[in-house]
Amino acid sequence: IDVPDHCGNAPRKAVVRDLAIALVVGDRVFLEQVLHADFEWTVNGEPPIKGVNAVWKRISNQPRAHTLEIFTVLTHGTECAVDGKITFANGSSRLFGHFLRFTGGAKTAKVKVIRTYFHATSA
Repeated sequence: IDVPDHCGNAPRKAVVRDLAIALVVGDRVFLEQVLHADFEWTVNGEPPIKGVNAVWKRISNQPRAHTLEIFTVLTHGTECAVDGKITFANGSSRLFGHFLRFTGGAKTAKVKVIRTYFHATSA
């Protein structure tokens, strides 16, 4: 896992970074801690999936990642984003962008919505 040094310099940035990691490595405990009970995840414009169990089912069926590189973590109030690259054991990779909305501005606010975009890449 390759993460820029500045990604942990604010509490919200750390949560966004750790959420991107949890979605790749399958950290259900962390997902249960940060996702709101009415959480909704839309991937590449597909119908949204709702709740931790649906998220867990989706990520449990994805190929196992070999490396994860996070390029950028942005935060602005309740709106945040993270992008990067996932490389799989077979050498294939995909770029990703997660756009998040939190329930509020408090440090304890949970993630209410994620919109994710994946793009397959050959390098």
